[in-house]
Amino acid sequence: MHSASLIDEKTKNAAPWILNYRGDIDGLRAIAVVSVFIFHLNPEWLTGGFVGVDIFFVISGYLITNILIRDIQEGGIRFSHFYLRRISRLFPTMLTVIAAIFISAWLIYTPQDFASTGINSASAVLSIANLKFYFQGNYFDMSPDAQPLLHFWSLSVEEQYYIFYPFLLAWLARFRLPKIGLALVVMSIISFVACIIFTFINPKAAFYLTPFRAWELGLGGAAAFAAQGVWNLPIERFRAPFAIAGFAAIFTSLFTFTENTLFPGYAAALPVFGTALLMLAGQNGNYPGRGLLSSRPMKIIGALSYTLYLWHWPVFSFIDYSLFASPETIRVVLKLAFSIGLTMATYTLIENPARKTLNKISRKSMVFFGFTVSLALVVSLGIYVRQANYVNASVKQVANGGLVFSGTKNAPKIVLLGDSNGSMYSKMLVELSQDMNYTLHVATVAAGDALPNPSGVDSQLWSESVAIVEQLEPDIVILANAWAKKLKNDRSKLEMAIEHISPHTERIIILNQPPTLPESANRSSIRSGTRPPFYENNDTAKERLSINLYLSEFSSEKIEIVDVSSIFLNSEGSINFTDAKGRLLFHDSSHLSGFGAIKIREILRNILE
Repeated sequence: MHSASLIDEKTKNAAPWILNYRGDIDGLRAIAVVSVFIFHLNPEWLTGGFVGVDIFFVISGYLITNILIRDIQEGGIRFSHFYLRRISRLFPTMLTVIAAIFISAWLIYTPQDFASTGINSASAVLSIANLKFYFQGNYFDMSPDAQPLLHFWSLSVEEQYYIFYPFLLAWLARFRLPKIGLALVVMSIISFVACIIFTFINPKAAFYLTPFRAWELGLGGAAAFAAQGVWNLPIERFRAPFAIAGFAAIFTSLFTFTENTLFPGYAAALPVFGTALLMLAGQNGNYPGRGLLSSRPMKIIGALSYTLYLWHWPVFSFIDYSLFASPETIRVVLKLAFSIGLTMATYTLIENPARKTLNKISRKSMVFFGFTVSLALVVSLGIYVRQANYVNASVKQVANGGLVFSGTKNAPKIVLLGDSNGSMYSKMLVELSQDMNYTLHVATVAAGDALPNPSGVDSQLWSESVAIVEQLEPDIVILANAWAKKLKNDRSKLEMAIEHISPHTERIIILNQPPTLPESANRSSIRSGTRPPFYENNDTAKERLSINLYLSEFSSEKIEIVDVSSIFLNSEGSINFTDAKGRLLFHDSSHLSGFGAIKIREILRNILE
């Protein structure tokens, strides 16, 4: 969605390779960004607003292909010039927004969500955010207020296209332009067919991954070949029908599509072909509706579209996250004010000056060097934030002794074993062990099976966990699991685990299972009107009480049972959702947040002392 923006006369004179400015394209950008904005503000207000992204894809394909066609006609694609333009246009604003996201997430989010923001920032600047979110979850199902970089998936699709597309056209440049355009049409058809197929068999892949979205940019590129007269099509005879059909297709999709529409697939053809028709209709001629698209308000919004797209989603996320109990009217007003204010300020102070200053061949080396350094810094910071705020090992790391946080020489040793219910305590234990001068080995693996199997066929995680304990002979072993699930079918697993561990450590600490929030206890439901108190489901509560009672039977001089559960229940039995400062105590229904884990820090300190 970040193709070339509104171009003033001075810029055009300074850079003769820029195409003639079309105000109607900025008008289409305005429709696209406002549609996405309204959809994210409230999906019920414009149910198909998400197709604004598809409109952006077509526009980008059209404009980029026009530039590359001109390069081919003038002797060949100038790659350094092409990427200089893209970097100057995109990255100053992008880096500004990502920096603001880092700071805001640090101030607002729980440690786990801050950790996620860190690694997502790294994927965003590396232009692989779409891959990251593909493996993370469904676009419409993920908790949006904890994903301030979710919208970068579409930017990554375009950036991946920018990386490969010029080289493809350069390779095809041995042929005449009609054949190059025909090859682009064929590849777009293949991508479109694959998109339809995968929308049925793997909708996440069809939504996020570039091969299944390439046809949208490719169709914009094909429109550019047609508009340049490469195929001598009688476009001027069909301007009015093209325009009418294009507008009808776009607005039909905006007002009839919903989150339940099977998308992208064949449904995406409606806004995509509609946009391509408008691209064709406006080449060197007028068409019905062009005056409205080219009006000054539409051109201004179109010029701001990239910056507005970048800002609106993180603004929405942070406001919804921090003010989840506030009335919707207040949140909407704040979203509008911050999104528009930040957009105007960033465009005026960052985007426009940076494009004019950096987009000069004489500054090419400086721009590429600055770009490389910036990538390295953001990626390094993102990885650090991820590792510092959510400490979770892999089975391979457990096999190598776990994640080690060393104290001084001869410092007492602690080993933390378990699944994700163990990992939720890791950051707190890292800080506590460093404060008390212990060496901590974290061997917890989310979704891992960290207990023995009575059948004798143990998981690799349990085998490697036992090996750590046998090798280190630690002073303390801490066990934390989703006990109700792990011991549901066979409670003897814990007894077997203790038998294996006990001879190799002086003390064992077992953290029992905290309460589980009901489905209605989440930020989204609270924004919709649900309010505390929240009570655990009766059957879930019975399972927790039963398993925690079983755990208490192991209490002895050597084994300490920490009653985590009671800390998060008040006198009438409801669950404490936030602390006194309003911070979330739960990351999700069954896992404590970093702020929740801190609640047992002093209990553990007293035990360790």
